[in-house]
Amino acid sequence: MGQSLLLERAESTVVINRDNLVRAKAEALMDAKGQAIMQAVARYLAYNSMVSLDPLLQNHFFENPDDYIESIRVINERNTEDLSEFTINIETRIFQSRIISAFRDLGLPTLDERIPFRDFYLIYNAERKFRQNEYLTKILEQLDTRLKPYRIRTKNIIVKKIFFHWKRECRLGLIC
Repeated sequence: MGQSLLLERAESTVVINRDNLVRAKAEALMDAKGQAIMQAVARYLAYNSMVSLDPLLQNHFFENPDDYIESIRVINERNTEDLSEFTINIETRIFQSRIISAFRDLGLPTLDERIPFRDFYLIYNAERKFRQNEYLTKILEQLDTRLKPYRIRTKNIIVKKIFFHWKRECRLGLIC
């Protein structure tokens, strides 16, 4: 039984430090593999989601690209005449199922999945200065941006004072 494979090309250029060409080749190959994986990941996420989740995606996919790659073919490798830079161009075959499985592990739906947004109530009780409109708007916009890839939408309840030792029924009264 065959697996679906994604074909991605990537190029990486690194600086050769202390005339160590072997290390430069290894770094360039690792960087190119990471770029190829991130290109494959970009097929399944919206651009805004890629931007807001960049640290998470870099950590999960870019750090261990070999977990997702079936094979690599070096198309071209070269260095400058003065041995200051090394460039590698590769073509990779990437396991589609492993990328989608990683999305499941991260709780991220892909672009083509028709998962509805989940609504959550956010009871916002902040210090006085963070209740000002300029701060509040920025905080809530950032929250929406961070939660959108997970298909989570917040309904915000802004209160001037709330005590969390109140009983659950009292807090639920704010929602109704």
